[in-house]
Amino acid sequence: MSKIDILPPLLTRIGFNETDIKVYAATLGLGKVTIGELLVVTGLDPLTLIQSVKNLEELGFLKKTVGRTPVYFGILPFLKEYIVVEKDALYSLDGVINSLKASKEEYKEKKEKFGGTLELTGEGTVFDIHVVSGLIKQVVDSLYQNYSDYTDTTEISASEFVEAIRAEVEGYLTRIMDQPLVFSAQLETYIQELNAFIKQFHHTANQHSEQLLNSIDEKTKETFDSLKKIISNGLDAHTDNHHDFLDKLAPEIDVELKELIGKISEIQESFSDNYNKVWQEAYSGWINESKRIVDALSQNVNNIFSEQIKQTQELRRSVEQIDRQTNFLSSKIAEAINSIDSSAVLKLGKARKQIESPLIDARDTVRNLANDLNESGLQLIDQHVLALNEVRDDVRSKLDHFQLDGETTIRTKKNQLIDATLEKIDLLPNDLLDLLQNQTEEYARSAYDSCSQVTQELKQTTDEQLTTMKEQATKEVKIYANEQFQVIEKLQSDVIKELSKSKQDSEKMALDLKEKLQSSVTSFNEQVNTKKEAFAQELTDTKQNLKDYKEENKDQIIKQVTEGEEIQINTLVSQVASVIKDVDEILVSQLDSLMEKAMTFYQVINTREDELKQINKSASTYSFDGQHNTSIIVGEEAIKASVTDIAMRSKFELLLVTPDVDEELLKEMMQYTKAQRITLVSSFDKSKHQTLLRPLSERFTGLKLKHYAKKDVFCGILDGNQEAIFAFLSTDEVPIAVRTTNDLLLQLFKAAINRDVLFHSSDVEV
Repeated sequence: MSKIDILPPLLTRIGFNETDIKVYAATLGLGKVTIGELLVVTGLDPLTLIQSVKNLEELGFLKKTVGRTPVYFGILPFLKEYIVVEKDALYSLDGVINSLKASKEEYKEKKEKFGGTLELTGEGTVFDIHVVSGLIKQVVDSLYQNYSDYTDTTEISASEFVEAIRAEVEGYLTRIMDQPLVFSAQLETYIQELNAFIKQFHHTANQHSEQLLNSIDEKTKETFDSLKKIISNGLDAHTDNHHDFLDKLAPEIDVELKELIGKISEIQESFSDNYNKVWQEAYSGWINESKRIVDALSQNVNNIFSEQIKQTQELRRSVEQIDRQTNFLSSKIAEAINSIDSSAVLKLGKARKQIESPLIDARDTVRNLANDLNESGLQLIDQHVLALNEVRDDVRSKLDHFQLDGETTIRTKKNQLIDATLEKIDLLPNDLLDLLQNQTEEYARSAYDSCSQVTQELKQTTDEQLTTMKEQATKEVKIYANEQFQVIEKLQSDVIKELSKSKQDSEKMALDLKEKLQSSVTSFNEQVNTKKEAFAQELTDTKQNLKDYKEENKDQIIKQVTEGEEIQINTLVSQVASVIKDVDEILVSQLDSLMEKAMTFYQVINTREDELKQINKSASTYSFDGQHNTSIIVGEEAIKASVTDIAMRSKFELLLVTPDVDEELLKEMMQYTKAQRITLVSSFDKSKHQTLLRPLSERFTGLKLKHYAKKDVFCGILDGNQEAIFAFLSTDEVPIAVRTTNDLLLQLFKAAINRDVLFHSSDVEV
């Protein structure tokens, strides 16, 4: 018996199943082994094999080496403890044998003390007949009592044993019959629990969806309200600025000149229309030219203000002269306005933007002239100058956003208009500037109204867009929630349908199984009753025979004892001696048989102890510690197993070279490998292997097939250059392969394959 042959009974005794025994014994037999090699040797499916290896590793019966390739080896952690148990058993058997020997010697001594040779004649001891008769009666009564007790005990034990066996079998069969019903009830309970869970899940999903919808609605509303508030605040501030602008720009300082408003109303309307047109044209280019407009406007305003200050000083020195000429100028302005041709007025209105700056200068000049009429007028002129200085920046920021389309800016357009209209302005009466001041103020009011209208439209448009966005977001959330509800309801319906079907199938199977088991139980009960009746009858007959035999022997012995005085003592002693001799032979034979069996068992245990010691000694020589990244593999089957392991563990790239087309290896590779780029090299025959290669090409899009005719190489390279097995074959020798993860050897193997195999191979088209 080898060291591997005695492992199965030992492993079974400590709780291993057949799969664990097969994996453990194969690992011990191979030494160091990979998962792929175990898969080939044991013939197990991958999941069962991996689970068994994991269990053995957790129990301490398998160890994994340190290295990039997972290699396992077996250890024997239980042998020392088992040897101790076997030694204890040997000591116990030795004690039993010695006890049997002592019992045999003690029996011989008691037999000799009983009465010597029991012979009447000769030199032996002579017994008194009454003593012998009393002893015989005691022996006979003891035998009768033993017979009676034995028969009663046998009958009771047999009946109890049969009843116990019957009860156990009936209970087992009953449990078997009830098990499908129990399973059906458990399945129904599970279905109910699952229904409750699905309902709870559905309720929770609805609740979460509503909460999500409400949360999104609230957050959207808050965001929109905040945005509205920001816009409203900005618009209100904008409106307040316009009010301030009007309050400062339009004081009632020129009451005397209001009569002239009616005369230039036509000019005002034309001026306003053209100014709005320029506003709309400049609005689209408002950002790009803002800085240049600000600079130009600032320079012009500064020039105007300087000129205004100079004129104010001149007016202060000539107040009296201007005071005398005011009425004269007013009449002249009125006459000049009345004398202007209507076509000239219309032409002047279309060129409103071109005279904007001169009109502003004219407005300031007229205001200064008007204020020079009296001291209060001069003070109002000073206030206007200060007010214009304050709003200069505000005007600059407003006009900063205006730009004409193309390369034409407001400044350029303004200069053109100024150059084109200066001559026309010079032709106008001097008092026209007063009228233009009022026109400018009216335009400011119109600009404010326009800004207010644009602001309201912007606010309204923003509100509409935000409302639309809110409705769209709410609609999207509702659609998403409805889709989720539909998925949940479909999942619930499918699960309930499958479970109902499973329940019906299980109930049907349970009823069929119950009928079959009921039939088996009925048949078993009939057989048990038949056997029980036969056994009871046999026990009754045996008991009666023993009773008859007891009575018969009792009467016979009593008769012999009663007539003992008349019978010769040598006959009685001979009978007693014969009985004692038979009993002695039986006892000695039983003791010898028992000692022989004990000695045989002792020899078996002793032999097993030697074998266990041998295994323990062999196991102690194993040394798999450290990193082992290179190993030698002997034999074609072991090489194929290693190649299969590499194919199974490949993740993205695999190179396999086999001397012959191994259909089994290719099918296993197609089933287990995860590689996407695969190169297979072998002696492929397109016509012969078409049915094998077509599924491979369909399964792996990155597959390359090459024909190599020499049939002298085994090779497998894992994931580019991580691990490889390499072997050259010869006709007269056992193939030997090298398996390694060493970088230098991997480079040598890859170079040899490229030089000697791939270079001499040809592509195979499927």
